[in-house]
Amino acid sequence: MTWPLSDRALRALAYGVVAVVLVLEVATPWAAAGVALVPGVHPPLFDPLQLMLGAVWCPAALVVVTARPRNPIGWLLLGVPVFGALQNFLGAYGTHAEAIPADSLPLGPLAISLGSSLWAVALFLPVTVLLLRYPTGRLPSRRWRWVERLVLVTMAGVVFGLATAEDSVNDWLVGARPVIAVPEKVAEVVLVLCAVPLLLTALTIIGNAGWRTYRARGGERSQLLLVLLTGAVSLVAAFLPWNLPFSLTLFLVPIAVAVGVLRYDLLGIDFVVRRTLLYAGLTAFVAGGYALVVAVVSLAAPKGPAPAVVAAALVAVGLLPVRARLQSLVDLVVYGERRDPVGAVTRLGSGLPEDDPLPAVVAAVARSLRSPHVALRSAGGEIRAAAGTPAGGAEEVLRLRGTATDAPAETLVVELPRGERRLDAASRRLLEALGVQVAAVIRAVDLGEELQVARDRTVSAALAERDRLRHDLHDGLGPSLTGIALGLEAVESSVGTDPRRAEALVARLRTEVGLAVEDVRRILDGLRPPALDELGLTGALRQRAAVLTDRAGGRLVVRVEAPDSLPALDPETEMAAFRIADEALTNTLRHSGAAEVVIALAVDGGQLRVDVSDDGCGLPDVPRQGVGLESMQRRAESLGGSLAVTSAAGVRILAVLPGAAG
Repeated sequence: MTWPLSDRALRALAYGVVAVVLVLEVATPWAAAGVALVPGVHPPLFDPLQLMLGAVWCPAALVVVTARPRNPIGWLLLGVPVFGALQNFLGAYGTHAEAIPADSLPLGPLAISLGSSLWAVALFLPVTVLLLRYPTGRLPSRRWRWVERLVLVTMAGVVFGLATAEDSVNDWLVGARPVIAVPEKVAEVVLVLCAVPLLLTALTIIGNAGWRTYRARGGERSQLLLVLLTGAVSLVAAFLPWNLPFSLTLFLVPIAVAVGVLRYDLLGIDFVVRRTLLYAGLTAFVAGGYALVVAVVSLAAPKGPAPAVVAAALVAVGLLPVRARLQSLVDLVVYGERRDPVGAVTRLGSGLPEDDPLPAVVAAVARSLRSPHVALRSAGGEIRAAAGTPAGGAEEVLRLRGTATDAPAETLVVELPRGERRLDAASRRLLEALGVQVAAVIRAVDLGEELQVARDRTVSAALAERDRLRHDLHDGLGPSLTGIALGLEAVESSVGTDPRRAEALVARLRTEVGLAVEDVRRILDGLRPPALDELGLTGALRQRAAVLTDRAGGRLVVRVEAPDSLPALDPETEMAAFRIADEALTNTLRHSGAAEVVIALAVDGGQLRVDVSDDGCGLPDVPRQGVGLESMQRRAESLGGSLAVTSAAGVRILAVLPGAAG
């Protein structure tokens, strides 16, 4: 709703309207003076208690308007005493003008017609437009605009039907005529066509308020419960045979609305609401149960004290269990799931899907806190899971602990219902309790993903190893063994006929067997160490360093400088790095006489750097490319990498291998 006036002007306007209401209430007894004794007048022309209502409704409305002049709730509150005071004054004034023509009061028919009809606005305004917009002043959603417009149109139709019906104005003065007289049937049709939709719409709005109360949580639930409870008390009082209790309960409605809008978190409101609901329910049980049992028992024993005694006994026996059940129901209505955080946590952790539990967990948090939108954000700000639709309300952020040992914390972002600025203490405790469970689920999901990655790496490494073995056996060792078998057949056929040729064949076979043994050693040397799959590259190198340190008997110390967790590496890159480092360690142990070797691992730009340096004697002046250096060079170049060897104070071998995640 757009207000063209400033806040100061709106406050001044509200005080002016209240002044007009007070003038009308003072003028009402003056307008009714001397009219009650005129024949045909139906006294009393006004109810003093109704005039007193303005003394409560106006201050409550002024408090809301002064604090929040742009919230329509204060103005809707002010509308009730305005139309009530107008109805009382115009009814008394119009009756005076029509009953005593000698006083020459003008506009008598118009006044008595409005006095006969404006009560409908004062009656329906609180249970329709005011309740629909309470407590924020905004409609629950855009589709309720049509409901509000229907209320205003049908309310205007009811006012028109009452103002133009002769029966209505005759309630003040027999024989009075409305300002616009329409046929009686037309007025009845207008009243029916407007009153029925207005009543149904009012019931719909009241039902919607109950549904909003059920779905709300925290402060909004207290706001709605306070007003609904006060309205329920007034409704019950309306059915009593005395008018005084109903009029007195109407004093509570504007106070409840003002407290709900401005101080819904006032200390003790929840306690008052809980106790009122509890004892109202117990009273209904006692009265209804007693009457029902008395009626049933009276059928069998209509005389004597038996019905009353039996009814009292049964009600007394059932009072405690009914109270316990009713207390649980009241707590559920007032507090929601925050009354039982253990149950909320238990429900969150049960029935989660195995494939992707995070959306279900976030949805459970949204249900428990009755939030329109909950999002789980990673440390980098990306949304990992979400539930609901953002409504633009205030947010509460909870940092989740325990998602990983050294990783940044994830955050749970909970949007508050529209109109709320923060979580109350009980809801905050519930959120923190749920956060522990959410963190545990996140950790389980992360571990599952890490396990899947490790499994995929292991399977890929096993497949690559199998392909390499098949290739080596088929292209290398297989033909060698076949050649040896054919040579043995030739030896067998030449032993008796040509001993010299047999000796030459045996010598050649000895060479073939030596080559086959070398092939076997090469194949075994190329096997992937199991430690790589179990511990990763860093762990495998540290294990190997510990073995070599023990084997050297303390004269050589091997240190591995690397993070505990490296980025994902290709299986070939991982194995080549391990073999290069292992070969360098073996060469150092055999030839350098070093006291310390340092293996440093680092990933830079998608490349793995393996740096092995020792403090030994270094390489000779005229170095000879040995088998170990050739093997390391070949491994690095086969992957498209490079290997550099330098010798100053010791030997340094630097291998740069592709195949690392940046």
